[in-house]
Amino acid sequence: MRHSNPIREIKQQQKKTNLILPAAPFRRIVDEITSDQNEEEFRFQRAAVDAIQTAAESMLIRMFQDSNRVAVSNGRETLKPEDIKLIGLLNK
Repeated sequence: MRHSNPIREIKQQQKKTNLILPAAPFRRIVDEITSDQNEEEFRFQRAAVDAIQTAAESMLIRMFQDSNRVAVSNGRETLKPEDIKLIGLLNK
């Protein structure tokens, strides 16, 4: 069994500039949320969905980075749901 080095994996991912989430499932989520919120059918240009995805991923990455800082400041290496909730409350 091969064990990975999490720090090395994180650094490799940080060097990448491509999106993390697959485009097709993200597009389906955008379409689903839009249809749930509106009776009309909306259509999005690809560039618009790409911009939404870029912004969403940036927000998620920032949230996990901040949550990780909370965990580290509490002497832990593992995130807990409470860390993420705290960041959510602080960012309101």
